[in-house]
Amino acid sequence: ISCVKSIKEGNSNTKQIVIIDNFSNNGTGEKLQELYESDSEIDVLINHENAGFARGNNVAYQFAKEKYKPDFMVIMNNDIEIETEEFEKIVTDIYRKEKFHLLGPDIFSTTYQ
Repeated sequence: ISCVKSIKEGNSNTKQIVIIDNFSNNGTGEKLQELYESDSEIDVLINHENAGFARGNNVAYQFAKEKYKPDFMVIMNNDIEIETEEFEKIVTDIYRKEKFHLLGPDIFSTTYQ
């Protein structure tokens, strides 16, 4: 939830958020669907099997690609929080300049601090 909040607080009018629940057996997916059902910027998908991390991402990627046809997508774990309101502008500016196919983050700390 803090990840979604940090994304929504950014300066953007064009974001769509796709959340994939990879077959949680604790009701998390259903709770997220209920929480975000009235938010047109958020889609919550529930896998009906635990397909693994990469395959779960692929399900969300395929959904977003077909539904929104974006120029680019940002794929992140739910423990990520965007710390700048200019995140989309930064990524968009890099995309316009580099036309990247894949852009990865810098790692500032390996101690989780």
